Amino acid sequence: MNRLKRKAIVDFVSASAFAWIMIAASVYLGLKDVSAAPVRAGILGGAIAGGVGSYLFVRRSKQSIADSFDERELAIIKKAYEWFGGVFIFYLLALHLAALAVTVMKGTIPIWIASVLLFAGLYLGNCVACAVLMRYAREDDE
Repeated sequence: MNRLKRKAIVDFVSASAFAWIMIAASVYLGLKDVSAAPVRAGILGGAIAGGVGSYLFVRRSKQSIADSFDERELAIIKKAYEWFGGVFIFYLLALHLAALAVTVMKGTIPIWIASVLLFAGLYLGNCVACAVLMRYAREDDE
């Protein structure tokens, strides 16, 4: 297994786990009454811890990416992230237009549904980025 395949698999597994955990948490909190102060404090603490952890992970992974890949592989990784960004922006645009159509017809959308759809978009973008990485990794194997 070459380095691009390993990176694609690790990125896919970690981002999928994060997205599905956040989707499950959004659905759970959307269906539950979160008006109690300890619940709100727990949500805030979890959000802060997740943000700090994500920042540290991204900072560490950028350094390790630059050290462990050659120029061609770095260009492929950059292309994969460009695809991720394009798919995610297109998804958000389509989601925004769909939400606009729903609110015009029905009136409201619960906020937890917007949260679920946001994390689903991150998952979709990550799937596309991993597919790009796997495509170029397969070319290296041949």
